[in-house]
Amino acid sequence: MKISVKAAVRTAAQMLGVGEGVDAYFDGGETEEGKKDAELLLECFNRVENELALDYLPLIAEQELSSLSGDVMYAQLSKPAVRILCVEDEEGNCLKYRLFPDRLKTQAGGLKVI
Repeated sequence: MKISVKAAVRTAAQMLGVGEGVDAYFDGGETEEGKKDAELLLECFNRVENELALDYLPLIAEQELSSLSGDVMYAQLSKPAVRILCVEDEEGNCLKYRLFPDRLKTQAGGLKVI
């Protein structure tokens, strides 16, 4: 059974007791509260969908690079990093690393980020 995103959001809104405002917003009524609730429920839907997609079909990417300082900015990676599974040196040894909001920190040299 297929269900549209809008139908899922409407159903969730009904279950949460805010269905009237969300329905009014979707049907063209510009209620600020209905808009806020609809956008929040849509954000929740998107987060759950993303989490399910990542757990159901995990995508793993590897990238080799080098770092003189041991800092690897996430922006340097060719694909967005959702989770860092391992950082290896040139011999394939797993390295210790620390994650920061904008980068990971490990030892300097040739690296493979998985």
